[in-house]
Amino acid sequence: MQRRSFLQSVTAFGLFGLLAPVLGRAALGATELKLTAKDKALIEKVEAYLNSLTTLKARFLQSSSNGSYAEGDIYVERPSRMRFEYDPPVPLLIIADGYTLALYDKELKQVTQVPIWETPLWFLFKDTIKIADNLVLTALSYGAGSVIMTIQEEQAEGNLSSVTLTFSEAPVELRKWEVVDSQGLIVQTGLLNPEYGVKMDPKLFDLKLLDVYKFEDRTGGNR
Repeated sequence: MQRRSFLQSVTAFGLFGLLAPVLGRAALGATELKLTAKDKALIEKVEAYLNSLTTLKARFLQSSSNGSYAEGDIYVERPSRMRFEYDPPVPLLIIADGYTLALYDKELKQVTQVPIWETPLWFLFKDTIKIADNLVLTALSYGAGSVIMTIQEEQAEGNLSSVTLTFSEAPVELRKWEVVDSQGLIVQTGLLNPEYGVKMDPKLFDLKLLDVYKFEDRTGGNR
């Protein structure tokens, strides 16, 4: 792979939406749905599923409206740790360690970080997820074995984060999410063969193990 700027690699794979607040299609304001009793019962099932998650390991497939495509492995340890490990030739690694979401370029040894509460998937990192109480549900559809919902959340400086989630209906399981960034780029991430309750190695989420954070001690050795 040719050398390229970090900015180019982030843009090519549609990753700005993971690193900064994004503006949804209804950026000037969200209109909350009026829910039926059936809608509310279904949302409660989704909440119960999300809150029951401890760990998740899966393959992911990611595509962007600019034509880019990537895949790799995802590791999740709720409430606040996540790792996207991209397959070659994509040299990118994304880690959320509980406080920070970092995008690391293995080739350039360069990293960009933002607080996890300024990312579109922030609500998934919360100890308790209450879609109806803490978020704005702007779209909901279900049928043919799927549940699709679009959620908005106001973040820092009045930015609106918008994400569309797709679940299987029976059983309820997360299958895909879609993020639209401020430039209108649509990024879809799908999960394949999810495994639940898998024991996770803490090193998967340790930012200090990245090359960019290594430093020399006073004796000249690496710490």
